[in-house]
Amino acid sequence: YAAGIILLSIRFLIQIISILRMRQKGETIYLGNQKIINIPQPIAPFSFFQWIFIHAPQLKQENYQDILTHEQTHANQHHSIDVVLSEIVCIVCWFNPFVWLLKNEIRLNLEYLADKKATEGMNNHKQYQYHLLEVALANQTTNLYNYFNVLQLKKRIIMMNKKRTRMTGRIKYALFAPLAIALLLASNISCTSSDADSMPASTP
Repeated sequence: YAAGIILLSIRFLIQIISILRMRQKGETIYLGNQKIINIPQPIAPFSFFQWIFIHAPQLKQENYQDILTHEQTHANQHHSIDVVLSEIVCIVCWFNPFVWLLKNEIRLNLEYLADKKATEGMNNHKQYQYHLLEVALANQTTNLYNYFNVLQLKKRIIMMNKKRTRMTGRIKYALFAPLAIALLLASNISCTSSDADSMPASTP
């Protein structure tokens, strides 16, 4: 258990350090109060807290604003806090497969929120979806900060084309979330307790 925590913690720190290095090498552009970091190496756009990282030559002029709005939503709604917390929970409870599934669902939900904001006022979402596809195909790696990946793109496009859920449906989801978290914690406590009971008692 300790070895798993150590390995995942090292992986997490390496990802943080790589972001800080890109921040150091990139050129800072201010868009109002927003910091846009133009990095030299080709990479898909991503945000980390209040920093938005882009590789300007890789973005076409017609999809620049859509992608920027998407990443600004992540930054303004502090989605990186959810991402970092989900990573920490996975490090602590790495042996529980449901934790990894929950992390993926959290990230996907953050993408739904950003897509919803970016498509507000659009009568036709097809153009925005094409822009997402272009960016996702440009860089298909999945890591701590890369929100554009092909694996989630299909679900996001399906969600954008769905009709909005009624208020009663949203209330049901809100009531289900605490129950899911409680069951997850109970499962972790049960696993930890059973592991402790199975350990042989130490001799004096």
